[in-house]
Formats: sequence, C-alpha cells, structure tokens
Amino acid sequence: VGGLYGGLLAKAGCQVHFLARSDYQHLKQHGLRVESVWKNFDLPSVSVYHEARAMPVVDCVLVAWKTTSNHELSQVLPHLCGPETMVLVLQNGLDVERSAAQVVGGENVLGGC
Repeated sequence: VGGLYGGLLAKAGCQVHFLARSDYQHLKQHGLRVESVWKNFDLPSVSVYHEARAMPVVDCVLVAWKTTSNHELSQVLPHLCGPETMVLVLQNGLDVERSAAQVVGGENVLGGC
C-alpha cells in the first residue's frame, strides 16, 4: 500500500521519502516498480531511507506498514513530524489510528482504511 500511494504521489511530482527495511537495498539500487490495476510504472530513483532519524520532517506521513509494527511509531514519528504534519494511517483494523494519535495528537491523525 505504501509503495502504491507513495509511487503515485511521486509520479505526480510530489516529493516522497520512503522508509524501508527489508526492501531498502533493492529500492536504493533499482528504484520502485508499481504494478496496479490502473497502470504499471517504474520510478528508477526514489528517496529511500533505512532509518527514520535520517529522514527530513515532512508535511504528511503515510503509515502503511502492518499493524504489528505500530509499537515503533513512537520512535519513528518524532523524527518525521513537525507541528503541522498530518499522519494518514492506511492500515486495516479497528482503532489503528490510536497508536499514531498517542504520539502526535489526535488532531494530526487521519484514518484512511
């Protein structure tokens, strides 16, 4: 989900930064390939990071990892969020926005699934 939405945003000209763990080396070397019902496309070069502390503060964070990793939001979001940053949670499940809201405040969190 993160690759799809991040890829679409990057393709539209938005500045997008990806946080990747297991796919970091592949994304760094080969970029991102998106295959979807809308259209397949390649982004040969993407801004990808292995650690959140190396990333810049952004306007919007898309949380699209599995909910089993939500315990890491308290270590990740402070590096990415400024006072006006919105966090869009794109995860399946009930009340998945709560973990992000506990870190950045509910007024800065949106649910998308």
